[in-house]
Amino acid sequence: MSKSELKLVGDMREFEENTSDHVASLRCKRHPFKAFTLIEMVVATFILSIVIVAVMGTFSTVTKANSKADSLQTSALLARKKLAETEQQVSNLSGGETQGDFGEDFAGYSWRQTVDATDYEKLFKVTVTIIRGGASSNDQHEYTTYFNTDQNVTDEQIKKQQAASGSASSAGSSSSPPASPGTGGTNGG
Repeated sequence: MSKSELKLVGDMREFEENTSDHVASLRCKRHPFKAFTLIEMVVATFILSIVIVAVMGTFSTVTKANSKADSLQTSALLARKKLAETEQQVSNLSGGETQGDFGEDFAGYSWRQTVDATDYEKLFKVTVTIIRGGASSNDQHEYTTYFNTDQNVTDEQIKKQQAASGSASSAGSSSSPPASPGTGGTNGG
């Protein structure tokens, strides 16, 4: 190699060394490397864990509320079904308690129906209790309505009987049925 070539190679090496040192010094001055410290990582992890626990608690609460709403809706529909069956057989209605289940379609749900006589002739108070789970379950919903077993009675006759019973029982306690003499509405409880 000639002297000029050797000088050129030496100049290139020197340029590379100077350039790499210069680039490294520029990186440190213009864009210093930043990293998280151990304390910052611990604090960030702690905050993240608190947020995750809160979110999981919210999911649990929402799931329970959804399950309870589903149970209440199903109970109301099943009670309506049972009361409709009772209404179809209203002429055979008499006091007492019966119970059963809804078959495979609604496994886990059962019913208990109580029929009580009222102060009014041929008017019965019907209470249907829908039970989800076993008989000792706390998930029970009660629905009550009134049935008139005399389909030929008019509203006018019921009002006269109510007026007569109202004046006769003014000294004692009175229990008044709903204004409609036919089948009353249901209410949940």
